[in-house]
Amino acid sequence: MTGADTMTDTVTLEIVDSVARLTLSRPPVNALNAHLISQLDEAVSVVETAPGVHVLILTGAGRCFAAGADLDEIAGLPVGEMSLWNRRLERAVDRVARLPIPVIAAVNGHALGGGFELVLAADFRFLSNAATVGLPEVTLGIVPGAGGMSRLTRTVGAMRAKELLMSGRSIRPDEADALGLAWQAGPQGALAAAEDLAEVLATAPQPAIRAVKESVDRSTDSALQASLAADRATLTTVFATDEARAGIDAFLKR
Repeated sequence: MTGADTMTDTVTLEIVDSVARLTLSRPPVNALNAHLISQLDEAVSVVETAPGVHVLILTGAGRCFAAGADLDEIAGLPVGEMSLWNRRLERAVDRVARLPIPVIAAVNGHALGGGFELVLAADFRFLSNAATVGLPEVTLGIVPGAGGMSRLTRTVGAMRAKELLMSGRSIRPDEADALGLAWQAGPQGALAAAEDLAEVLATAPQPAIRAVKESVDRSTDSALQASLAADRATLTTVFATDEARAGIDAFLKR
């Protein structure tokens, strides 16, 4: 397959040979709203069924990968509708994680909140020199609800995950690299580094590549699925608090 493109107003999917590239494109910061999440989900469906695709690269257009949820959209949602909104994001993120092919995140700028949760669903992560990543939800009085808490803990361990989640701080590429969370891309940039790895993976024996991913993921999958459901329920509970409403309102008034 060569040169197959699927373009919408917020997501572009390009397939060249056996590598697919999915780009989030909702200026200025690729904030995640219901429309983008729906189009992301549809693009992943195309990748799932496209013959001959061996690797998926995720990236963002402009200066951000994705700066998190669109707070203007979710701020006024009743708790039930917020739970449904978050379930759709969690579904899209989890579908990325469960693709049978390797997924590489090329993080060109900020990847925060839901944007970082999407990055955490990738098998490999490259950060450009300009990138920052983090889960700042606690500073708004809420928690990550699309798998960020569970996947971060699985990647960096309980103590470091608690510190990052409770402080809500963002980290730079050097610290992410030291934590085993992502690789510093270096001067060539995140996308070029991702493309180099994609070429290696795409030309390797595919039954073996898929078997490795399935085996490694299976070792933690049963526990992870239970944790994801718990994360979702926790967000719903916390979103209903007065502190959450006050935190989101204060952010929007800055």
